[in-house]
This record gives sequence, C-alpha cells and structure tokens, in this order.
Amino acid sequence: MHRKNNMQKYPAIPDFTIEGPCGSGASGDVWLARDKSGIPRAVKVIDKLRLARQGILRREEKAVTVYRAAELKHTNLIEIFHVGETDEFIYYVMPVADNLNKTGAEYLADTLAARITLNGSMTPSEVITLAEKMLAALELLHSKELMHRDIKPSNIIYIDGEPKLADIGLVANAGGEISLIGTPGFIPPEGWLDTASDFYSLGKTLYCAFTGNQPAAFPELSSASLNYSGTKEFNIVNNLLLKACDRDPAQRFKTAEDFAYTLKGGRRKFRRKIFLSVSGIAALFAGGLTLLLYGRSLPLKPHYKELYDDAVKLNKDGNTKEALGKVQKALEADKTFAAAQKLQHELIRKTIREEKEPEGPRTLEPDKDVPEKRALTKTERREYAILILLYQGHIKKEEYEDAVKCIDIIYKRWPRTKADSSLSKLRAAALSKARNTAKQK
Repeated sequence: MHRKNNMQKYPAIPDFTIEGPCGSGASGDVWLARDKSGIPRAVKVIDKLRLARQGILRREEKAVTVYRAAELKHTNLIEIFHVGETDEFIYYVMPVADNLNKTGAEYLADTLAARITLNGSMTPSEVITLAEKMLAALELLHSKELMHRDIKPSNIIYIDGEPKLADIGLVANAGGEISLIGTPGFIPPEGWLDTASDFYSLGKTLYCAFTGNQPAAFPELSSASLNYSGTKEFNIVNNLLLKACDRDPAQRFKTAEDFAYTLKGGRRKFRRKIFLSVSGIAALFAGGLTLLLYGRSLPLKPHYKELYDDAVKLNKDGNTKEALGKVQKALEADKTFAAAQKLQHELIRKTIREEKEPEGPRTLEPDKDVPEKRALTKTERREYAILILLYQGHIKKEEYEDAVKCIDIIYKRWPRTKADSSLSKLRAAALSKARNTAKQK
C-alpha cells in the first residue's frame, strides 16, 4: 500500500513523472517515479525550507555529498544515480525496491521491516545470510571512514531479491562529533563514536529479524526463534546478537573481521571476570548502574537438562527452596542457560512471597549464621544480583512493598549486609515510597 500519512502533494521533479509515494522519513519523502525512458526509479525529495527550519538541511546535503564522493560500488549498498535541486527541493534518484504486493494493485516497497510484518521472524540461516551481506556492505563503507548511523529494518530494501543498505541521510565521516541522532532503539547507548557503532545498530536490526520483536525487547527471544534452539545456526546468531548488542561498547565488535569471525561460528570471550564485594555490588546499583543478565539460550547438555527438569518438578510440587537449589546447580554448570535463568527469577519471586519475618527480636550469632569474613560464593553473588534486579523491577512497577522485601531477604540471607549503608538507602527509599503510596490510598 502507498503510505499517505505525512506525505506532501506530488512534487514537480525535472525529467521524472511521479506516480505515488513509497515512504516517508524524518528528513524527506520517497516517491515512485519514472524517468523519460519509462524506467521506474525511487526519488527521495527533501523540502529545503522544512529542513532549514529544523536545522538539518546542511547535514542531509553533506551526507549525500560524502556518500557519492566515496564512489561506493557494492551489491548490498544503494546506488545514487543522480542528485538534483529545484527552488523548493533537493532530490536524489535511486533504484526502486521490489514490489511486495504481487496483485499489482498498489505498490508496497520490499523492505526488511515489511517482510518481518508480513512473514514474521527469519530462520537463523536467513539471519546469518543477511548479516553476511550487510557486513560486507559496511566493510566497504567503513573502509572509506564513513558511518551509516541509521541501520534499521525499514532501511534495508530488496532489489531483485538482493538486500541493500539504503537511506544515506545520516551518513557521516567517522571520528567527528559524538551524536545521538537516528532511530531510538538502534542508537548505541553512548552515541555514535566511530565506525564500530554501526555494528550495534546492525545487531539490533538482526535481532528484530530473528525474533520479530521490537529492538527495546532485547534480549528476549520469541517463541518462533526458540523453535531453532540447539541448532548450530541458532547458537551462532545467539552469540552474535549478545556481543553486537551489549550495552558496554568495550564488549562489542570493534571490526568487521571480529563480526565475521563470530558469524562463522567462532567464539571469543565476551566478558571480563568482575569480582565485587557485597558493598561494591550495592554501590554500583545505588549509583544507577545495572547488571544485565542476558538470556543466552545455548544447547542443553544432558546433566543441565536433568537438573532443570528436577527443578521444574519440585516447583510444581511446591518445594520452592529445593527447586531453587537444583536450578542454581544447573546455572553453575552453564550460566547461559536461559530457561534456568527464567525459572530462577520465578523461584526467587516465589520465595519473596513466601518469606516471613521471624517472630520477636533475634540476636545474630555470627558463628551459626554467616561467618563475618567469608566471601560470597559464585552462586550467592548471582542470587544477590538477582535480588537487586528484582528490587529495581518492583521499583519501576511501583511495587514498593515487594521492593522492601527484596532487601529484607538479602538481610536475612546475609545478616552482615545490614551494616551496608548503600543497601540501607535502597530499603529506606522503597519504604518511604510505600508509605506515601499507602497514604494516597
């Protein structure tokens, strides 16, 4: 279907007959047109007055200029045939995308976004093929020290069945001013720093293709993508997305070579080992940082599966603590076991609901409770971090009483943490909000 919203009246473009709209973006509209020979073309038309008012006309002009000057010739990069200007518009001419509407009634541009909408998510093999082609296009673009800065499903178009990276309106020289322009969800958290920043937006684009989800849902997997769990291709895509979309730029791909290595099934160590004390972890969260526990769904080995199945059965039977112990052992064997992570979260929430404060005052007995100087085990550190994550989740949902319970569980599990001022502040903040909410009711 033609997209009529936000589209202008048909513009007058020299030597072209405009047939209808293809799409609309922040900086201009794309029109389906024919040249004097009757060859169909796509023409992006930029209203000079509108962009001048928005202060971005110069940016668009520069993007087109640097892109054409680079003389980029690649199967998977859009080609610009001609750039022109009238009193009202700047326009440039490109090949037209295939028509997804096979009935021929109306033109529907064949884009990755349209394919996801119509067909759902891609198979892992299809994602790998798409990634290889987009990576090859980026490798050439980056070799000219240019960043694309707007990779997303709607900007990958198909021409004669071949995917091409299109919409060059934000292309810029690498190493310039740091910017946060672009489409939310595809912009690196730190902004556009250099050519490696494009790998983040490519990763988010591939995530959308793989799951059918919106970029903000990362790292959740869809039921369709989980159908391929355990296959070699699934693992490759899973590892690729976790690294490409990591919030920490230090953990992401730095070069196309690194990206290609993972695409071919290679795995490098993604994360540094971090050792923090209890107070150190609490201080991180109090300072506004977040520990992200990504759901890495890797192939299950028999003993992991057995421990997980036991935990599921124990949970159904109401044996929450025993189930939690089993699932934690499964995660000790493979910390990337996504299903076990999900069950662990569920069990900890269940524990919070079941937990009751002891009656009457209780005197701590360090020798019988937790030795004052004993370091937390790996499993305990994970449990501690999950409780903090649950605390944050309850705060966001304005479930302040449950947030207080999360801190109370920590206090009960590790009594010495009551001396931690950071945890005390977290608890006090949640308790204050809980009381204010109760008063309002």
